[in-house]
Amino acid sequence: RKEEAALLLAHGGVLAGVVVDGRDRPIAGATVTPAKAAEPNGHVVPVDETLSAISDSQGRFRIEGVAAGPLVLLGRAEGFVDAVTEPIEA
Repeated sequence: RKEEAALLLAHGGVLAGVVVDGRDRPIAGATVTPAKAAEPNGHVVPVDETLSAISDSQGRFRIEGVAAGPLVLLGRAEGFVDAVTEPIEA
């Protein structure tokens, strides 16, 4: 007997923005990764490392294919302290 499976693929959301420093200057080369909201111990768990983006020369980034739901963005750049956004909806 042959069985068939149906697989429904949903379109992922897009997260886009700009990485800036404390003086509002763009930071090029920052890694931005969507993550689950911080756990009680303060750790942030990336949703999927393959969804990370690197900011361009104007600090802009764009991440496509993000599953819907509450997320935070984890930002990392050489010479800067890691940063996490407030929760957002993808």
